[in-house]
Amino acid sequence: LNKSKKEKDMPHIRIRGIERAKVKELTIGLSEELGTIAECPADWFTFEHIETSFFYDGKDDEGLVFIEVLWFDRDSEARDKIAALFTEKGKKITDKIVTIVFIPLKENMYYEDGVHF
Repeated sequence: LNKSKKEKDMPHIRIRGIERAKVKELTIGLSEELGTIAECPADWFTFEHIETSFFYDGKDDEGLVFIEVLWFDRDSEARDKIAALFTEKGKKITDKIVTIVFIPLKENMYYEDGVHF
């Protein structure tokens, strides 16, 4: 694969702790905003809803909204802007705490159709 770093970034967004319908609502227009911040095309973002359950002291718990961003790392300014964007959008659809975690991917550990970057 002969792609530049910007051409090979495939940010994966995993969201849990919020209902599926609200995740769909959250993603409206989000790819374009994220693409501007991350400097990559909007259609490179994938969003995944993960059904989950939270517990505390042996009882069901509402938990929090947990958003994981798996990507080839960007600078702290981009992370700060993306975290603020997710928090702002999340607070419009839930009163839960919105937690964002960035998980950097390594090029030699990321494979597409059996070939790493």
